[in-house]
Amino acid sequence: MQVAGIDEAGRGPVIGPLVMAAISIAEDRISKLKEIGVKDSKQLLKSQREDLFRKILMIVDSYKIITIPPDKIDEVLADEKTNLNILEAKTTSELINHLVPDKVFLDLPDKNPDRYKDYVREDLTNKNVEIIAEFKADVNYAVVSAASILAKVTRDRYISLLKEQFWVRILDLVIRAFPGEESSDQPPLIGTDRPKSRWASSWAILNSLPSIQ
Repeated sequence: MQVAGIDEAGRGPVIGPLVMAAISIAEDRISKLKEIGVKDSKQLLKSQREDLFRKILMIVDSYKIITIPPDKIDEVLADEKTNLNILEAKTTSELINHLVPDKVFLDLPDKNPDRYKDYVREDLTNKNVEIIAEFKADVNYAVVSAASILAKVTRDRYISLLKEQFWVRILDLVIRAFPGEESSDQPPLIGTDRPKSRWASSWAILNSLPSIQ
């Protein structure tokens, strides 16, 4: 039996994307995740999460990570017919359809478990997949803990890229302020004056990372 775990990082972010991750593993091999020290990402140091990220990918049978950009989140929040829970449920459906597990464990974002599971089932290819949606599933189930680590590390890497891009842009502005140090008519070091272009540039860099799919 294939068992999947799904979790997110960055729900309602001030900056950066909402990241959702899913892993799938044979039920009789879940103990291997526990053996390497998998636990809820919030209980781990950054260095521990980075180390476990690599180890998790070597153990699981398959995985998928989806990043939802801020403009998509804003679009959802501006629509009275939908909300973050529905967005997360639809993304969860996409992850399940990709991994095709027999059973899936979800960290529950909704106060009503049955309602949330109904949201998820709406877009499922296999309506018979067993869904267990619980609060603190990222603490109680190793498969969800593993997914939480993939999501958190992916989001942290993205935020690091944004920070790096910010300082490169500041350096570019300083160079332009003192043209004697370097030609002032050269193109910007990164991005343009439009914030969306800078976001798109970071997005392209993130997607080029070999550990993200």
